[in-house]
Amino acid sequence: MIDTALDLFQPSPSNAFDITTSLYSYWTDRLRNYLVDLGHPIKRVDAALGGDPWRLDLIIDRLDAIKEFEALPEANSLSAANKRIKNILKKTDYRDGILDPHPGIKKEPAEKALFETVLKLSLDIDKQLAQKQDRQSFTQALITLAKVREPVDRFFDEVLVMSEDDKVRENRIAMLGRLARLMNRVADISMLSA
Repeated sequence: MIDTALDLFQPSPSNAFDITTSLYSYWTDRLRNYLVDLGHPIKRVDAALGGDPWRLDLIIDRLDAIKEFEALPEANSLSAANKRIKNILKKTDYRDGILDPHPGIKKEPAEKALFETVLKLSLDIDKQLAQKQDRQSFTQALITLAKVREPVDRFFDEVLVMSEDDKVRENRIAMLGRLARLMNRVADISMLSA
């Protein structure tokens, strides 16, 4: 709708971006308040809107999937891990999509295990979300994501992310970036962390 309206007015490209961003932000703020007024927990709403989804018509499906995810025993641990990963990434020069982990640089067994799990789950979740985007596919993707809990916990117990070796450190940060993208495909689950 925004793009169609902008085509009619033909603003300059720089203004078009600002207008699009402002309108989207306005709509999501209103939607957030509306959903909270309907009784949805604010953390769940923030998680559903946290990834800036462009399909606002799917927010209710995301909320339902998040509710089912929260009932899983892995939910709290993964939410906290996602928050920790986001904090680590903020403290580095990592930019989403710039680095991709290189399998040959892995040093620690826990690091290798997490990398292999992330690769496998990425394929599974991509397949689930490519077929259809609805409550069932979002729920299935979050349930699949729960399988990363043990390798993530083990990684943080056994591996020092900020290695003194630049290549190893950059690779670990890239892997965490890839994991963050995977964890936030349906919702920003870090918002669920207490």
